[in-house]
Amino acid sequence: MKRGFTLLELVVVITLIALVSGYVMVNFGRSARVQADKAAGEQLEQALRQAKSNATAGKKEDCNVCPEPPETCAGRGLMCLGADNLCATRDDPGLLGWGVTLDMNGRTVVLDGWCSDGVNNINFTNRPAVKLPGEASLSLSDSLPSGTRVMFKSLGQGMETEPPLAVGSESFTITMADSQVGFLEVIRVFKSGEIQ
Repeated sequence: MKRGFTLLELVVVITLIALVSGYVMVNFGRSARVQADKAAGEQLEQALRQAKSNATAGKKEDCNVCPEPPETCAGRGLMCLGADNLCATRDDPGLLGWGVTLDMNGRTVVLDGWCSDGVNNINFTNRPAVKLPGEASLSLSDSLPSGTRVMFKSLGQGMETEPPLAVGSESFTITMADSQVGFLEVIRVFKSGEIQ
């Protein structure tokens, strides 16, 4: 005589499969979210390190395109400067440094180079904002608001923020937290330019 499975055995097996599948799917979703949060932290730290590296090396990009018509600057004894296509004096504007602008609300970062002609600060890169992956919330210590720029000064002269750090403060932290998955990462940036 053939013996099959009873209805009770089938229900038990299907229930176990459903429970295990549910557990695996919940943990997979959590794991994917944690990985996206970690990627955001790595991307933010990479932007800070790239700004520091560019500033330390004195990297300054040249202008390749002048405003239309090209003679606009040259005809006035001026030169075209940077991605802003601004006309400037023939004196070579000095490199201020490289900055990372942090938008805590929009969860974006912008890596830009800045120079000065002694009067105006000029963004010579005009890069677009990059949206950070993941769901972690971002916050800054030292009462720094969203939109703060972390500026690494040229040739390794340290770091400053805009708006400035509180008097006596030697560093600030960027905290990334996602309480739903238990994710926490803290990046500390010092006035000396060190990033931890």
